[in-house]
Amino acid sequence: MAERLRVRDLLNRKHPLSPISDRVLITLLIFTASVLAATLIIQFSMGYRS
Repeated sequence: MAERLRVRDLLNRKHPLSPISDRVLITLLIFTASVLAATLIIQFSMGYRS
């Protein structure tokens, strides 16, 4: 019978079956930061309106 995977093992990025690799995590962080920066630049350049 296959051993059941624990949540702790899946969140451990060094585990071979981890769904999030370092490269994916860095890519998501860069994407999120660039979208946030672009949004702020557009809001400040057009004048903040809510």
